[in-house]
Amino acid sequence: MTELPHLLVKQIMTNTMVTCRPDTALEEVARMMSDAEVDAVVVVNDTGDLVGLISQFDLLRLFGQDLSRLRAETCSVKDLIVIGPEESAAAAAQRMLDKRIHRLIVIDKNDSGTMRARGVISVSDIIRRMRPSEFAF
Repeated sequence: MTELPHLLVKQIMTNTMVTCRPDTALEEVARMMSDAEVDAVVVVNDTGDLVGLISQFDLLRLFGQDLSRLRAETCSVKDLIVIGPEESAAAAAQRMLDKRIHRLIVIDKNDSGTMRARGVISVSDIIRRMRPSEFAF
């Protein structure tokens, strides 16, 4: 197993992700999460640019509301914490710890400054690659 500081985000990130449009009903977003067995959905606009993220926790905050009437844009997190594919996995781990979050969207920025999601790196992705000596107990 490779030491975490020497791994790049692109080497351990999950390349496949579930996406939806801002106008997708949250009821459909919840179904997508369940069907794909994921805990977050990436929100992209018509041109594929990253505009937000919806996690299971975001949906839980809406408990008791009619999710068929609400759209992804109403509850997606728009102030995203992201990381580039060439950054280190250790940097990703530190960013998640600092921001107290469970995942980062891996992005490429295009010439116009908009972000394209390439994948997701989660706490689980990092933990699976850590050596026992890297756990500080």
